[in-house]
Amino acid sequence: MSDAALTATFYHDIEQDVNVPSDREACRDAVRGLLAIEADLDVRTTYNVVGSLWREQPEIVEWIRAGGHEVAFHSFRHTYECPPDEFATEVALCRDFSAEPVGYRSPRSRWNQDTLDSLEVHGFEWTAESDPAPSPYLIRDQLVRLPIAGDDWPIHTGRLDLPGWVDRFRAKLEGRPYVAVGVHDCVVSHDPRPRLEAWRRCLEMAAEAGAAIQPFGTVARMLLG
Repeated sequence: MSDAALTATFYHDIEQDVNVPSDREACRDAVRGLLAIEADLDVRTTYNVVGSLWREQPEIVEWIRAGGHEVAFHSFRHTYECPPDEFATEVALCRDFSAEPVGYRSPRSRWNQDTLDSLEVHGFEWTAESDPAPSPYLIRDQLVRLPIAGDDWPIHTGRLDLPGWVDRFRAKLEGRPYVAVGVHDCVVSHDPRPRLEAWRRCLEMAAEAGAAIQPFGTVARMLLG
């Protein structure tokens, strides 16, 4: 990781209306809004993009790359409740589509040993999932696990309002050496103005706390050497 006492990664799962009924253009607008905030604050983040969506709308990845951000995979099909015997296939489909991304985030953080085997075989360097570990670690000899502290799904389900979600992020900053938090394009799209402002506030809080803000891939490479 970095020399700072605190490292933070901000990420996005770009899936449009895979699991949340959403307007696709509103999701695209949400991506533009996130990119604008990150450009304004000069922050680099990670965008985990569903492979089939990348294939259908490559311009979204072009926007992300133009902003200097990392692009990773968020499975290829993001099928609802994908059976575990297809987890490895999703990784392979991603690699068949593009050899460039070195990172992978499983939908809903659902993974198994076959997932890890496939990630190794196909040359991925990191995987990001919900994980209680306080810091990134090697889950395989050449594969880093980036533990995720939270995302905006509790906002979508109503378990947290925006102030409560921001407060939860603040508590994570105070209690962990590494914090990774993300939002979905589809969730942001349902109420974009306040949700984008909440995202800005989280980025600002991390900077105020003196965190080194790094994409997943940068953090992973620090461990891999």
